[in-house]
Amino acid sequence: MLSTGAFNTSMPVEPMSDYKWYQLLNLSCAKNVSYIINKGILQTVVTDRSNVPETISGKVQAAETTGVLQEHLKPISWTKARKFQCRILNKRYNKIVYNERHSIDTSVESIELLDLIIDNSQNILTSNLDIRKIVDLGLFLRKEGNKTDFVKVDKWLSVLKMKKISNLIGSYLIILCGFEKDEIPFMKKYRKSLCNKTYKAMSKYFSAPEEMQNTADEDDEDVSYKVEWGSLKYLATFPTEAASVFTLSIIKSLSNIEE
Repeated sequence: MLSTGAFNTSMPVEPMSDYKWYQLLNLSCAKNVSYIINKGILQTVVTDRSNVPETISGKVQAAETTGVLQEHLKPISWTKARKFQCRILNKRYNKIVYNERHSIDTSVESIELLDLIIDNSQNILTSNLDIRKIVDLGLFLRKEGNKTDFVKVDKWLSVLKMKKISNLIGSYLIILCGFEKDEIPFMKKYRKSLCNKTYKAMSKYFSAPEEMQNTADEDDEDVSYKVEWGSLKYLATFPTEAASVFTLSIIKSLSNIEE
């Protein structure tokens, strides 16, 4: 449904019970992509009505379906920016932007793609997976990929030590959005093992079919605990930044302790 709703692709839909369709709707609300899923369901109803129960299509049609995908691109800021928690990586990033700005063949699209990859990496390190950010990256690749210099992007990812984390991000595009490997030039190795891990992580949002409201994550205390320790899972994937995120989160937590 993400692929159909966001990218207008036609993908086969397996028949499901009303219960499973409700799980999908609940998950889409929890992940803030309900309008994309609704659009995908409505498009599927047009092409393959038999696989979408009337109870589901009716509920979706009655729901607010006017949400529009916002512009995923922001004007490039050529001034110094803080994209990482690690000062060394920030210095390297700003040098990349400065050199590209003064290059004979400046590629704005390449910098935009780099920014989208960095934004996704930061989100993965500091919080739960944001499906919307993955969708934004996919939209860029579909719309602006032909204008992007992937040789430059690949070189920049090496300089920023982001090759492994970019493989992770590219794998999410395949798992969640139905992309093909050749559509993601910056991904060198597909992390197939992410499939089961992703589905397991999503399962915590499942609830009884009558519950259409968002499913709560955990209480604030549990969430802060996970933010502090979650980045350690990515030490092998993005060691420099993962260690910086962990260290700064610990410092922040200590500073918030009441005497």
